[in-house]
Amino acid sequence: MKKKLTKADIYALAKTRQDPPVTERQHRLIAALLDSHTLKAAAHAAEVAERTVYRWLKQRPFRDALQQARRERFCVSNALLHKLALDVPAQIAAILQDPATAPTTRIRALSTLLRFAQQGIEIDDLANRVSNLETSTKSNSKRP
Repeated sequence: MKKKLTKADIYALAKTRQDPPVTERQHRLIAALLDSHTLKAAAHAAEVAERTVYRWLKQRPFRDALQQARRERFCVSNALLHKLALDVPAQIAAILQDPATAPTTRIRALSTLLRFAQQGIEIDDLANRVSNLETSTKSNSKRP
């Protein structure tokens, strides 16, 4: 069982520049924030006071954990888009060969799907480039 942090513990951690860990309640709220449309709905779903949500959003470790969860959710969505994009050429071909459907509407939707997949690849590439730059900067700053 984890020891509950007291205010004194939190202040001591702050003085040593260590952030307190994200709690289980905060993880529940993060999950609720990802699935809810409003902060109030997320607070209700996570069984946390709405005022507490605003307080936690001011805490760096909580914001970092929330951002990481958003990134992970986005990566999953992006992977699904890439999977769906593999079928787009065959679907476009089927639409163009089917005289009973209005191909312009479907082609427009499939074109949008392809554009999102392309943007996802570009975002992944940029994230990798930033990561490489950060690694390079860290290794260069360690040199005497």
